[in-house]
Amino acid sequence: MELLHLPSFSSEGYEPNWLLYSLFLGNYQSICLGSFPNVSPLPVMWSLCIEEHFYLLWGILSYFVKLNKMPYFFVGGIILANIARIAFVQLELNTSEVLTNLDFFIYGAIPAYLIVRFPNKVENKVLFFSQELKILITLFVVSIVIVSPLISNSIKELLMPSVQGITFAGLITLFSPEKSDFYISDKNILSIMGRYSYGMYLFHGIWISFFIHIFSDFGISLHIGIYAIVFVGIVFLCTLGSAWLSYRFFERPFLNLKRKF
Repeated sequence: MELLHLPSFSSEGYEPNWLLYSLFLGNYQSICLGSFPNVSPLPVMWSLCIEEHFYLLWGILSYFVKLNKMPYFFVGGIILANIARIAFVQLELNTSEVLTNLDFFIYGAIPAYLIVRFPNKVENKVLFFSQELKILITLFVVSIVIVSPLISNSIKELLMPSVQGITFAGLITLFSPEKSDFYISDKNILSIMGRYSYGMYLFHGIWISFFIHIFSDFGISLHIGIYAIVFVGIVFLCTLGSAWLSYRFFERPFLNLKRKF
């Protein structure tokens, strides 16, 4: 029984440039080659590359741009993102870089900006909505997430980011004020789990691939219900454990550095 093979390796995709990925630049290799790397977890690293590029851009802007001038950046960034997305779609390039995704970050930043600048106004607006209406809005946003992958055309590629961005910005605003019915405190299990979301996102593919090989080597079929449940449970626990280790010994030391800046 052969257990010592590379479960994270796939025959599909390209051989990654490890220097580019270590510098969070691997998404540009993916764009140039029109494919994704064949080693897990690198296929999902493109989104982390985009995040790092945005945070670098956002840090510079936050330092030089006054808070009351940020709406100009919001509007300009959303327009720029849509122009870039149209260009990338026309050139048949995948949109795994920061300009074509800039509006997603901006839509997430808008609620934070409004809450910081106009906390009382935002809170009053949120409290104006009934709990039933908030539930309907939440269900509407969830339905968009479920339905959007079922739609496949060029119009969807261009319009859906704006639809998702606007609706999620509204949802974030509903959840943010402390007096909101939907407010989630830092002690909530969802908030606590959020600390480990980076590691869970990064490592889940490795554990899925690893245990698929392990179950296959032992002749265990994942089409059998009980084995599928066991598989999901083991993968989840291993993913959560590795995410906790990553947060405890790698991510948190970096987060603590912000106190010095």
